Amino acid sequence: MNPRLTQQLIEHAVSAGAHLAIIVGPQQLEQLAEQAPGQFKGQFERLYSEECKDLQTAVYVGVYGYDEDFAYHKKQPQGVGATGIHQNYLKLSNDIGKDLLQFLEKRGFAGYGTGEGMLPVKYILNKVGVGKYGKNSLIYVDNCGSYINNWFELFTNAPLKPTHAPVAEGSEALSACEKCNACIVRCPTQAIVEPYTVVMSRCITHLTHRATFIPQELRGKISNWIWGCNACQNVCPVNARVIPRKKHAEAQIHHPGPTGLPPAHKHPFPKLAGELDPSYDQTYLQNVLIALGNTGTANDVFAIDRFYRTPKGLELKEHCDYALKRIKERHA
Repeated sequence: MNPRLTQQLIEHAVSAGAHLAIIVGPQQLEQLAEQAPGQFKGQFERLYSEECKDLQTAVYVGVYGYDEDFAYHKKQPQGVGATGIHQNYLKLSNDIGKDLLQFLEKRGFAGYGTGEGMLPVKYILNKVGVGKYGKNSLIYVDNCGSYINNWFELFTNAPLKPTHAPVAEGSEALSACEKCNACIVRCPTQAIVEPYTVVMSRCITHLTHRATFIPQELRGKISNWIWGCNACQNVCPVNARVIPRKKHAEAQIHHPGPTGLPPAHKHPFPKLAGELDPSYDQTYLQNVLIALGNTGTANDVFAIDRFYRTPKGLELKEHCDYALKRIKERHA
């Protein structure tokens, strides 16, 4: 192990804008793989993929995303696109990770990096003592709450020294959660079915980011969330105590996703009817139509009728019908 190289790497990450740089060594990764519950076992097999088979040290770069913009917008009554605010730092974390890869390569070491997360990041961070689970299944870091959402994961053959304690036997939960069920009670779709267990097929963030079809029984509970949901984080007493950071100069609203998906959006609370742009991704348009059905007004009917006549509108006929029916019921 090379403590000096390790310190240089961490200092380089922090100077570039990272809040945390966590190093997990080969022995720790082996222990984590051995102790992993069934749903994570397959992910650890990726360590032996072509890209990573000779790169058995992992580095996790975390960027704290709770800034002044997010603090302001989370207090607004409208819940459209607010999840996009804490992902403003996704590009920054990716840029830092790529910079660290170059840092290692210049010193003769190989590396492979991904912003996607090949391994179960929350599980790893909890087991090495970086963060603790909340009942909403998110990882909480001291003084940052659940707002380090943007992690870059890279693997290297550099002889780096692990930064944290040996792998724990069990998982660790926030003590503040013991007598608190705010996130469970306030989840719009009851996706947190029991403490620390989220059914992803009911989670609004999962539905609005990935689902090509949202079941009828959940649509009315989504309200006007068109891209993600912050309900469980907004009501959390631990998050209420964290201090927002100054906005980083490179922070920008950015989302991974299919080509044509708007950057959710130019403004965190776009006017819903104005989002019915046929050039946008179909999943996003589906979300907008559901939100219009839940919260739209009679003034939005013309925009929906106009969208209905486009090829995308015909493909989303059921969602157009849902929106029109719900609006007309409210304004009969």
